[in-house]
Amino acid sequence: MRSLLPLTVLVCLASPAMAKPLPAANPFFTPWKTPFQVPPFAQIKAEHFMPALEKGMQQQRQEIDAIVKNPAKPTFKNTVAALDDSGLLLGRVYNVFGLLTGAETNDALQAIEAKAGPMLAAHQDDINLNEGLFQRVKAVFDGRAHQKLNAEETTLLEKTYRRFVRGGANLAPAQKDRLRAINAELSTLKIKFSDNLLKETNSYRLVVDKKADLAGLPEGQIHAAAEAAKKAGLEGKWVFTLKSPSIWPFLQSAEKPRAAQADPHGLFHPLRQGRRYG
Repeated sequence: MRSLLPLTVLVCLASPAMAKPLPAANPFFTPWKTPFQVPPFAQIKAEHFMPALEKGMQQQRQEIDAIVKNPAKPTFKNTVAALDDSGLLLGRVYNVFGLLTGAETNDALQAIEAKAGPMLAAHQDDINLNEGLFQRVKAVFDGRAHQKLNAEETTLLEKTYRRFVRGGANLAPAQKDRLRAINAELSTLKIKFSDNLLKETNSYRLVVDKKADLAGLPEGQIHAAAEAAKKAGLEGKWVFTLKSPSIWPFLQSAEKPRAAQADPHGLFHPLRQGRRYG
């Protein structure tokens, strides 16, 4: 039997089923061993966000539940500070997600945003409209004069209380339901608006027909615009978009846009959709 063991191991290792790589660990669930704990962007994939967001919300719900069910008298430490310390995982995930969707989004991230947006809005409503949690915060706020709070603690307490009031904590049950519906709709509309704005921004291009209209631009920028035109099937012309670094050097250096001040019809306005120079 011993002589068969190495062969068996080799067969197992060669098997396609055994050769499949294990799924990469979600980097949000492990400490970041990076300088200053900077997010390891190279390791973070789109598929990591949804599980991490869901786990972050679940953890914060458990933390909020523990605060509400605490039998001790509400204090700054066991209520306001505990609430401020909750949701660390969710905050870490959402900060990275918001950074990427704001600076380098793609179809996968936009799909996640469309799904997670209403969930996050509902999660925030669950906190703001949690009656038991608000009563504890209110008890600390009402008794603030008798507590020895420093300036930072007083500011956090006041901001926390105002956040609950402005978030609908004092509304009647029917009004709270209406507020939830409004917030859910707003979260969807906000994402839709952002997507539409992104599409319009990405689809815009300024086509320049005459090189004389590029006066003032550095040669590197002119060359890049010519390459962009070539890729767009407009060889012999120059194309500028609203993406950096395309449009900003044009607005800053090109002499033609300065003539727009004397152009009441905006014929040379570089942001006019579909406008051609020449």
